[in-house]
Formats: sequence, structure tokens, C-alpha cells
Amino acid sequence: MSQSEADAGDRRPSELGMGKLMDAARGFTNVREAGVDVPFARRTAVNVDAMLDWIGEHRETWLAIVVRSTEPTDPQLRALFEATVARSIERALALNLDVVADTPMTRLALRGFHAFGREVASAWLRGEVSRAQAHALLVSTLRDLLLRTLPALAADPPR
Repeated sequence: MSQSEADAGDRRPSELGMGKLMDAARGFTNVREAGVDVPFARRTAVNVDAMLDWIGEHRETWLAIVVRSTEPTDPQLRALFEATVARSIERALALNLDVVADTPMTRLALRGFHAFGREVASAWLRGEVSRAQAHALLVSTLRDLLLRTLPALAADPPR
């Protein structure tokens, strides 16, 4: 990772341009294309692969959005980040409605998976894990979440 890539998380949205960040956010949410017509096991692997490819290609922009989005002093970036997460959840639901229902619990779980994915991808970009390790962790976790965790909670809802 170059020094500029390592420092990208310290850059303000104005330094990268809000237009560039908005385009990047749209690109990120649209990169996953494998849907219900693709077998689930292959779909999850292909879509996680596409996501990691996109993050690798747009490293500086992705780091700037992810690292700076939690800062309360930048409401414009926070709003962009929240909209991106919401679009990402909508996309995940659309691609997986054959295995999961659109419920408040599913949306919460996907939001949590999104946060988990940010941490795993950030670790990969910092060189703490390989891309293959990040991919395996994300695919395995997503499959378990959609095929085991959410159906178990639907069958026996917590009270």
C-alpha cells in the first residue's frame, strides 16, 4: 500500500470531491450483480469477490468514506455513508430474496454484516489479512447469516 493510500482515511471529502465520493458510493452498491438466478453458494462468492475487487480498485476513495464517515463534524459525508449502507441493504435483499425475507430483523442483520465487512476489508487493506482470507471470512459469515442465523431467529423469535 502506498503512503497516499495509507493516508487516504485522513483526507477530507472536499479533498477528494463530493461528486467523486457520490459516484463511488453508487458504484459500490451496484457492483454486486449475481442474483437469484445464480445458485446461492456461487452467488455469495461472486458478489463478495466483486465487492473486494471494487474496494481494491477504489482504495483511496473507499478508505476516505469509511474512515471519515463516523466523524460527527462532517454531516455531508455521514449522510452519504448512511445512504450507501441503505442502498447496499436494498441490493442485498434484492439479490437474496430466495433465501431471506425482507423483515426488520433481516435489515438489522444486513446492516451489522455491512459493519463487519468494513472491518474485514479495512484489515485486508492494512495488510493484516490476505485477500483470500478476507474473502473466505466474508463469504462464510454471509452464508451463515442468511441460511442459518436469520431462519433460526424467524422460527423462534426473541422476545
